[in-house]
This record gives sequence, C-alpha cells and structure tokens, in this order.
Amino acid sequence: MLTAKEIERLAVKKYLQASNQSYEIEDFESPDFILRGEGKKIGCEVTEFYPDYSAKGSDLRQRERYLNNFHQKLKKNCLNIILKVILSI
Repeated sequence: MLTAKEIERLAVKKYLQASNQSYEIEDFESPDFILRGEGKKIGCEVTEFYPDYSAKGSDLRQRERYLNNFHQKLKKNCLNIILKVILSI
C-alpha cells in the first residue's frame, strides 16, 4: 500500500506528464514538493478536492474514510485468522 506522500508524488508526476511539463520532483515538507527544471524552482503543495464539499463536510470524504477503516479492520481480522490457523498446525 502506498503512503500518503507516495500518492501525492504520483499525483504530481501524473499531472506533469499530462501537461507536458518536465520537472524534477524533490520531496519537501512545506511545501510538499519542490519542482526543479527549465531554470525554475517551484513550490508545490498537494491538496485533495471533493466536489460535494459543503459546510457540513463532504459525503464522499466520509464514505472514503469509512471504507478505509473497514478495510483496515478486515485486513487485521484476516491476518488474525491466518495466524491462528498457522499456529494450530
């Protein structure tokens, strides 16, 4: 599974490819990345956009959080079951 930083890096890389821009991507913290190339140095901050955002938040983001939590619990439970089976052999 990719880390948050790896996902952000991939998003920047895909954006640069899609827009025919050639920059070296350097990890940084604030901003997230420094883009170097064409004699330029550009700070790049990655953020998420949810088109259904409102004052109460985003339903899409809430569903995403729920599914991520569900998958983590499922993974943990499956690993526990596998471990029990292995230890019983």
